[in-house]
Amino acid sequence: MLFEEDNVEKTEVNQEDNQLEATEPSNEEASENKETDNSGQESEMKPEQKKTKAKKTYTKGQLVFVSVVAVFLAIVLSTQITFIVFSSIYKTNTYESNKNSYFFSLLNELQGLYDANYLYSDEIDISADDMLKQYVALTGDKYAYYYTAEEWYEEQNSLQGTNAGIGAYVTVNYLDDVIYIIHVFKDSPAEQAGLQAGDIVIGVDGQMFKDIGVDVGFNSIAGEAGTTVTLIVDRNGSQIEITSTRGHYTYESVLTKIIDQDGHKIGYIHILEFMGTTPEEFKKASKQMISAGCEGIVIDLRNNPGGQLDSIVDVLDYIEPAGEIVQIYKKDGTKLASFNSDRAELDIPLAVLCNESTASAAELMTRSLMDTGKAESFGVLTYGKGCGQSGFKLSNGSVVYITSFYYKTPQSDNYDGIGITPTHVVDYPEGVNSTNLFIIPMEDDAQLQAALNSLINK
Repeated sequence: MLFEEDNVEKTEVNQEDNQLEATEPSNEEASENKETDNSGQESEMKPEQKKTKAKKTYTKGQLVFVSVVAVFLAIVLSTQITFIVFSSIYKTNTYESNKNSYFFSLLNELQGLYDANYLYSDEIDISADDMLKQYVALTGDKYAYYYTAEEWYEEQNSLQGTNAGIGAYVTVNYLDDVIYIIHVFKDSPAEQAGLQAGDIVIGVDGQMFKDIGVDVGFNSIAGEAGTTVTLIVDRNGSQIEITSTRGHYTYESVLTKIIDQDGHKIGYIHILEFMGTTPEEFKKASKQMISAGCEGIVIDLRNNPGGQLDSIVDVLDYIEPAGEIVQIYKKDGTKLASFNSDRAELDIPLAVLCNESTASAAELMTRSLMDTGKAESFGVLTYGKGCGQSGFKLSNGSVVYITSFYYKTPQSDNYDGIGITPTHVVDYPEGVNSTNLFIIPMEDDAQLQAALNSLINK
């Protein structure tokens, strides 16, 4: 999930943003050269030359005829020169100013050739969506999304936390070909079937992951609501089978727990990504931790890919004091928008965890909390995505997200392609990496331990 504007344009994009601009080449002033003799002065006719000239007279009719011919020739010559000049300009600029039309004319030409000549033309099944997805991919916009109308409907549900499947947050271990269940969502099909956090899934529907591959197994677990899937699970060393009927569930973007360490209570909030439900989930979790007597809160943003603009703004508004928190800029440096926090703020010591997979909105939160002095950060250099995408709806119901703006905090420069260096650089222990951060024992998580000790010392 990327840092995105929450709303999608329901109408056509403004011409200013949508139109290809063709810039004509600048015309330099032509300098007029005056013909002179070798001395640089205008030549004069000598007297003896005048005497040898025969005097010739013309009738009035002849003079009129000559004048008409001269005017005609001047018009023809002027027209030819004008044609040559504009023809040159046209040839220079026709591709740049009409390259989209040129592209589609070639595409139609190619399709015509296939229709007329290809032996298996009846088997060609290329949809408009296929072509549009390829076009988006070829632009080089690595953060762009193209959704078909059906995919967009599903994505909207997902952004609001409504999904279809079994309802568990998992991490994949490719070395051992297993899937670890990290969290089971409340009231989900997985919870109803009896799956638990800590379960290790080793197979699905009678096939072991070591035989079919964990990626194939992972995709087999997903499916439409109302269908069933049987998981082969290793629970505390015993192998069991659990059958779940896939259904709809609410995705929980915030996972929480209270850590007792050295006689101190510290809250732990892991934000998986910034979705429509995240602000309320975060507020609820932090209030519960304060009520439980926690002395501080660790906010874990490791492996968080980002999310929605409105979501991160709401979370920062809840945490930070009054002032500007986010600035949005166009590629030419024009300021598009800014967002402010009100006077209310979260009054409890905070620490932030980040890593190389902390991206986009998660990086913005890390940077903002550091800039305002609300939290110190622990971990390693972040991913470096300081640009966002705007959504535009096409006439066929599809939606494309295009990278269209930069963002930053008021106190710091944009970090796109650079990343954010945490307050305290804490690397992973030997044998630990970002893929298994959520399954290692808490005492072996050096980054978490550094954050806990910092809060306890405060």
